[in-house]
Amino acid sequence: MYAIGACAAGGLASTVDAQTAIADWSIMVSDASNYTDQANGLNYRNTTYAITSFSTGSTSYGLSSTIASAVYVRRNTDSSGNGSSNQSGIDNNNRSSVWNTQYDDTDRLLGTYQTSLNGVLLNNNAVMGADNVFANSSDASRKSAGNIERLDFYFGATTVNAREGLTIFDRGLAGEHDSVKIAVFTSWNGANGGSPLSYSGNVVTLGASSYGNNLDWNPNQAGVQDSMTYTLLRFNNGDNLTALDEAIETNTQGVAGSFISFADLGIASGTTIYGYSIMGSDVTTSVSNLADWRNATYYPTGTTDDNGGIDLMSFNGRIARPVPEPSTYGALLLGGCVGVWFFRRRSLSAQTQRV
Repeated sequence: MYAIGACAAGGLASTVDAQTAIADWSIMVSDASNYTDQANGLNYRNTTYAITSFSTGSTSYGLSSTIASAVYVRRNTDSSGNGSSNQSGIDNNNRSSVWNTQYDDTDRLLGTYQTSLNGVLLNNNAVMGADNVFANSSDASRKSAGNIERLDFYFGATTVNAREGLTIFDRGLAGEHDSVKIAVFTSWNGANGGSPLSYSGNVVTLGASSYGNNLDWNPNQAGVQDSMTYTLLRFNNGDNLTALDEAIETNTQGVAGSFISFADLGIASGTTIYGYSIMGSDVTTSVSNLADWRNATYYPTGTTDDNGGIDLMSFNGRIARPVPEPSTYGALLLGGCVGVWFFRRRSLSAQTQRV
């Protein structure tokens, strides 16, 4: 909540939302009913459950127009460190795992058809996402491991307000959501495809207690739909999702979220950022060591499910801001002060005329 100071103070005093569980959200459903049949036997209904706003209980948030133009998936394909990449049984697998909510059976999926992991991560859809994103394994039978060291969501030069922030949504059982780390990068190296040059502020760790209750993802059905039956899909060609290896799991879980303000991330109002990164919770906690994701000292290549098993929902690369927006508070305060000034001036004028 925001506390407006007295006009005589000449400014705006406030307490700032930080790492806070998301209590509720608003979803807009777009049911294309435009089925996509794939040669791999899957059928996508192509329905989008897009988040339009959310609340932490005390504060409501809308979405800014700033959306990441790209997400960079950082995989250490030479996790053994012997100089050769993608060695079967030696290096961590160069594969992708995604989840999609079932429509009416295992082979009929509710969410949209995406041809790349980037499309999944930057989509706004509560019924799909990426699975076990930062967990590592070189075992071919360990097919759900995402084997990603870091995800970089790139905005370009963007000036932020400390009350604004970022969100992370995880699929899982209520009260058992996965840990993850998040940090903001404030400079960007455009060479060789682009990468963060330096990070600023704090590295924030989210744990199970950072998330709220599992959310109602289907407002079109009676009652609270706080769990969904999903199918886990495994693809063998890096971030390319056009060739399915197999559907390896069907289970029922829900989605919960956390809001992380830029203030909590150590980023002051007026700071120009270029994006943010998400990584496993076993990664170094110092912003000075985050840039080199290939350095196994800082980015362990044996990350376990406990430290890297987050199942990111398809809502990333977006900035959330309080409603009304931070600038509106200043306008309201100014308007109130001006109103008080005019009222006092009229009162004094009336008193003078009576005298």
